[in-house]
Amino acid sequence: MRLKKTLVFGLLAINVLAGLFLISFSRLTHAQRLCENNGNAVATIAPCFGPVGTTITVNPAKRLASAPGQLVFKRVLANGTPSQVITSVSSNSATAPNQLCARGNGKWEVWLVLANGQSQGKIGAFTVSDCAGANSTGLGKRPPASGAPAIEKVILPPITIKVDNEVYVKTKNTSQSYLKDIDSTVPEVATGTEWGTNEVKVRGKTPGTTTISFFDANTGTLYRVQVTVVKKGEDLPPGGGGNIKHSSIDACLVGTWLATTVTTRNSRILGGGDGFRVTFEQNGTETIDYSSAKPLQLRGDTMTYRGTATARITTEKDKATIKQIIKTGVLMSLSAVNEASAMPMPGLAYGGLGDTAGGITYVCTNDSLQYQGSMSAKSTADVTIKLTRQRK
Repeated sequence: MRLKKTLVFGLLAINVLAGLFLISFSRLTHAQRLCENNGNAVATIAPCFGPVGTTITVNPAKRLASAPGQLVFKRVLANGTPSQVITSVSSNSATAPNQLCARGNGKWEVWLVLANGQSQGKIGAFTVSDCAGANSTGLGKRPPASGAPAIEKVILPPITIKVDNEVYVKTKNTSQSYLKDIDSTVPEVATGTEWGTNEVKVRGKTPGTTTISFFDANTGTLYRVQVTVVKKGEDLPPGGGGNIKHSSIDACLVGTWLATTVTTRNSRILGGGDGFRVTFEQNGTETIDYSSAKPLQLRGDTMTYRGTATARITTEKDKATIKQIIKTGVLMSLSAVNEASAMPMPGLAYGGLGDTAGGITYVCTNDSLQYQGSMSAKSTADVTIKLTRQRK
């Protein structure tokens, strides 16, 4: 009886072990089937399947002319559209990017590009096993911004369209773009939406001018385009909705800005000076209006600026320079002196962009602008001004 029980338990143990072996063998066979490393490839990858975020190791099989620089993932999507995702390789390691979940789980061919730019062809395949944590938003999109600054800024030629019409603007990227942060400075005039893998569709809504911006996270490029919308019955300039004419200034500047902070190196000035408005037009016209500017607070006195002034500026690589003073009309008065004796100020006074010796650099985003002005007779940059965009 005891011998019979021993035999039964022994057979059960063997069956359990055999089952575990078959499961392990099945998983191993599945993994080997997924690994499609080319037999004559210059390198292989491991692992060759896993969720996004998996660390992929590049194992050179031959001596390479340069270190591995990029992995290029290629796949034809269900609708027949070819797709390509590029990720960098550092110390022979790369991370399976979230963009591989553009159409859910699936297998991607993997190509190797060396740091010197030489393509080494296909070296294998990687299968995405889980997209649950990818936060993927579909073809042409990627997860929310990491906060990294743009590597490059591109100002696209201005376009003009009619109300309720649409026009398409393209990135410079020849492969797949991952477009995000599509914004309009005046959304009542026109808005942009992603279209395909490399385009933004701009739709005109009401007559006016706005700036559409969008970010290609795949290349780190920030794009801006100035859009002018005209009435339906109004004729478009030659060229229709295409590239009409080049703006003489950065499209980001165009619009009206309110000064929110003014700080100066002059120790006699304790505060104030904000509240004025600056308007930039496409043709480079800059108009400054001090009618609502707060008085500058001095020790035992105040200094008040009133009036408007106009100049024409040019911009290049985030630097503004005044080319012509069109109109002066700013007056400065001290509270301790009769207001009738207000003194005329040269140029655009302390709040103008570009009204400094040799021009001045600026930082412009969709909502904020910062630059330096001057209170010095030598037009040296001694005033820092922060402004916010005024939306209609």
